[in-house]
Amino acid sequence: MYIAGIGMSGDVRFTTDKNQVEDFVWQDMLGNQFMLLSMKTQRYLCKHSDDGSPYSADCQGADADRRNGCVLKYEIVK
Repeated sequence: MYIAGIGMSGDVRFTTDKNQVEDFVWQDMLGNQFMLLSMKTQRYLCKHSDDGSPYSADCQGADADRRNGCVLKYEIVK
């Protein structure tokens, strides 16, 4: 995954090119939730669920109820 541009909506891209990938810091939020901090933008990866926009890397962090889109969920598949 890499950030194209400054991290606005739609700037988060997937890639298989090892020279293009970027570093992200995983922050465990417990309860199968996490946040990803982009080392390029120093902002969190987020998906604003209310407007349907693509992923961006411009969130400053989670709000108190964790519903601003930067707290993501994962599921362990067995």
